[in-house]
Amino acid sequence: MWILSAIYSVFAPFMQNIGNVVYFNSAYYWALAWVERAHLILKYKQPGFEWSGWFLQWTTFGPESDVLTGNFGLLSATNNWFAWTISSRTTRIPWSWQGNVDYLLTSGTDSKNYNKLPYYTSEKIILSVDNTTWTHLYYTWISSVSYFSGWSFSWILRLPPKVRAQFEESLCDTCDTDEDWISDDIMVNWILDWNFNWVPFSIVPTMSILYYSGGIVDSSQDIAIREKVINETWFLDFWWGHDFSPLVYYNILTEHNVLSLNAEDVKDSPFNAILDGNPSITWLKLWMGIVNLLRTQNDDIYPFLEYQFSFPRPVADSFFTIQGIGLVGDYNVKIFIKKSTNEQSSSIGDFTIIF
Repeated sequence: MWILSAIYSVFAPFMQNIGNVVYFNSAYYWALAWVERAHLILKYKQPGFEWSGWFLQWTTFGPESDVLTGNFGLLSATNNWFAWTISSRTTRIPWSWQGNVDYLLTSGTDSKNYNKLPYYTSEKIILSVDNTTWTHLYYTWISSVSYFSGWSFSWILRLPPKVRAQFEESLCDTCDTDEDWISDDIMVNWILDWNFNWVPFSIVPTMSILYYSGGIVDSSQDIAIREKVINETWFLDFWWGHDFSPLVYYNILTEHNVLSLNAEDVKDSPFNAILDGNPSITWLKLWMGIVNLLRTQNDDIYPFLEYQFSFPRPVADSFFTIQGIGLVGDYNVKIFIKKSTNEQSSSIGDFTIIF
């Protein structure tokens, strides 16, 4: 008996460790499997889709398509929970401290609250959400899309504060980067596009220059995003109420540059009819990109702008945030990944594991 007790005391911890490894590995791979399950769902869903599904022991189930049956082998008899969650809606892009400005350029500033708008890229903001709620439609192409309602959203464009502190100057107010004899150059282009009754439409900025007054921009008719509105305090608002409102003067679409084969179909429509949940409007999105060098008086070039959007109601975020959870016994493994709403990728991508 003494010999048996000695042998047991030596090997018992190892036997327990083996059991722990089995439970941990089970929790980890179940969490990973449910991340992949969420990826499969996103193959059929649009930006802004949010929901969750789960299996809890053998008594409680999530959505119909997530019912699991069978024997899980050596899993603990209690505390078995597997789940996926997907979130992708926001009233602000980016969320606080979720910006993508380079780390070395955020120290001592609030730039972590902004995204970067660099040269040679086009940023897309999707003004809709996938509102599918019927469980049996998760793994089909059918989606119920809810379009943007509440057309008074605003955005901020500014020079990166840390770079500005190094340059000790803002943009050159006397430079003519595009050589059009206008010193107040267009810095950022924007395009709003959508489908109206399945026909593509776009709105592009109107530009009005009073050449007879020495090349002065007529601010009552010009809705381009020009140099004078890019600093740390100006707002660019698709309604009135802030310093610069690109659409305040022309609320009727015929007074914008409307591009479409059927432009006449919306000739009498007020602008808020596009941004207020019109059921005939689909795929509403806003594009923007830098068009001129961000040049200072001393010929320094700013590398990018920072931007931030604010919305009165949720729109699709730039990323799907996917969470897979595996709980087996005392081991609770959570795997988080982010998937761009602007890309269709089958790769699982980078992920974070939390025990």
